[in-house]
Amino acid sequence: MADLISTEGICVRAAAWTMKYCEKDGYNKPLLINVPLLETCVHKGNRGFVYTQGKGCRTLLGKLGQDGFLIDVANSNGIVMRELPEADRPANYETFLEYNMKKSSNDELLAGAYLASDPVGFANLAHCHVEQIGRAIIRKLNWGHDVFPPELGLKACDPNGNLSISALAAHPNLKELQAWLEVGFQGFQLETGAGSFRLQSRI
Repeated sequence: MADLISTEGICVRAAAWTMKYCEKDGYNKPLLINVPLLETCVHKGNRGFVYTQGKGCRTLLGKLGQDGFLIDVANSNGIVMRELPEADRPANYETFLEYNMKKSSNDELLAGAYLASDPVGFANLAHCHVEQIGRAIIRKLNWGHDVFPPELGLKACDPNGNLSISALAAHPNLKELQAWLEVGFQGFQLETGAGSFRLQSRI
């Protein structure tokens, strides 16, 4: 960690920075914090400023049904930025929530995922498809009846085609999904002016 600018891989350096700058308790152990899903959103800088598409989220949910969902994977190798304090915002500043409400409203599979009352304070620079899937499930958006192949024996939606966590969690591959929806993202709070935290489920 003494030489963070080195020939080591970017993930190694990121982990070193995380351990150096994360907040710690009285025993010098890194503090893990939980951020509920409805307090997070997609950062406009994610994926080269191309907003996460609903069709891609639907495809990923289909793959998760076949391969399984793990909380440890959702909480790894990501960076989440904190919203600028109101006093520090420049003129005509667009909040994280305003940006996501505008972009998601133009997508038939994501419209309604963000509400004006959402207490959004963080934005994801990674795992944004999973972020949107979680919001779509919480908001019971209509994704139809063919998310998963019939042979999988797994349903994503209720009889009306609205996403249903009880239907999803009934399958062994997605049991951890329900727990993640209840807890949200977990990570280390970093001591930076930008107020970010790094997603990491364990040290």
